[in-house]
Amino acid sequence: MPHDYHAGRSGLLHRAVGAVVLSLGFTLGACAADQAAAPPAPDTAPATAPRDAAGKLPPEMAQALQKAQALPAKEQEKLLNAAALEWLKKDPTAALAWAHQLPSGLNKTHLYTVGRCGELHGKVTADWCLQNKKYGSLHYAIHFWANVDPAAALQWDLQAPEEVRHLLLASTGDGWTYKDPVAATKGFAEVKRPEDRRSMAYGICKAWTWSHPEEAPTAAAWALDLKAQEERLSALYGIGQGWSRHYLLEATAWIKTLKNPEEVRATAYGVVKMLQTNLVEIQKGAGKAKPPAGEAVEHYKAAYAKEWLDQLPLSDAEKAAILDGPAISMKDTGKVPWPK
Repeated sequence: MPHDYHAGRSGLLHRAVGAVVLSLGFTLGACAADQAAAPPAPDTAPATAPRDAAGKLPPEMAQALQKAQALPAKEQEKLLNAAALEWLKKDPTAALAWAHQLPSGLNKTHLYTVGRCGELHGKVTADWCLQNKKYGSLHYAIHFWANVDPAAALQWDLQAPEEVRHLLLASTGDGWTYKDPVAATKGFAEVKRPEDRRSMAYGICKAWTWSHPEEAPTAAAWALDLKAQEERLSALYGIGQGWSRHYLLEATAWIKTLKNPEEVRATAYGVVKMLQTNLVEIQKGAGKAKPPAGEAVEHYKAAYAKEWLDQLPLSDAEKAAILDGPAISMKDTGKVPWPK
């Protein structure tokens, strides 16, 4: 969920706010690419912003943007978020359109706007994100909607097009579990379609071990108890991703207790994909040093993931398949290649 700005980004944010004020001319425009999935380059904003049907920014929002230029980074965020909240309460679709053309330096305000829209106007926000193909934002909005009204979010998911069902069910499982893992598992029991259950099991287990790490053994036991193989393997993939995020040593010890080779592979797949993308944060829990000076971070991540995987009783071919396989995300749409 949204994190605090780093003090070192203050200059970037000042320039980003200035870019919004000057280049947008306080107008709403055609939406840019979905920032949550692919943010624009830093310190850039559209050179022009065609006026759309929503018209000008509310005076309060325009004033906040102007005032924010003179504030420190955290104060900028606080001011803009407060103004965005008042706007989205009254006109969520206009606020969403505005948030999607912010430069990347204001990505936290973008995320705040999408999240609060999902929380306060779940269906409206989900409909807008789907219609405009803002899939990263759709994941974020569904997470917040499922956090406050999971039954409504789940019903919306089950009526959605096939090409986004994985994203929706995984995101609903994620948001519901952040609030109440037990309730989420009960909701899961009501889902009948195998593909939907597979996606939701992944979202539940990733969020359960990530947001409630003290309950990781309970989540792992729930995953192992799933009867359908594909549900169980996707849930274990989520276990590997979520548990290893901050507790790699504990996750590793648990994986070594597994007897079923397929279950070892699926859970290890989740750990490796997390290591390949979030090594620095995982290192805190594993007592691992940062990459040596001068060594590329991406190269170090890959080497560390391979080193971790070598301790498991897997063949060279199995290890290669895990290391080279695609990272599966809750933001993926359509059918995804679950680990075999």
